[in-house]
Amino acid sequence: MGHVGELRKAAQQAALRGRAAAIDQRNFVVVIVLATEFVAEAALVSLEQMNGDLGAYQYGQILAQIGEIDRAFAALDRAWAVRDPGLQTLRADPFVDPLRGDPRFKALEAKLNFPA
Repeated sequence: MGHVGELRKAAQQAALRGRAAAIDQRNFVVVIVLATEFVAEAALVSLEQMNGDLGAYQYGQILAQIGEIDRAFAALDRAWAVRDPGLQTLRADPFVDPLRGDPRFKALEAKLNFPA
């Protein structure tokens, strides 16, 4: 479970314990992160409707940033399949940093055949 998933679970557990009304700094963080995830998901749906697979690399960036690692790699696989030019920036792109430690990232880099 990613960071956002952990925050969501903590918020749900607090609500079950009747602490949903207690607003402290942690609750604000949870609300902000969940709101950010919601906005990102809504933006992603809108982008996919407008651009289809043409924005596959950007979808991967968004998904990586909200902790949806498996979905991010699925989007990057689509980007590879359609030869999305955004893949050229993969090595230096900070928006895909959450993916770098995953073996699938190294496999994708290998497919892209970047110069050494």
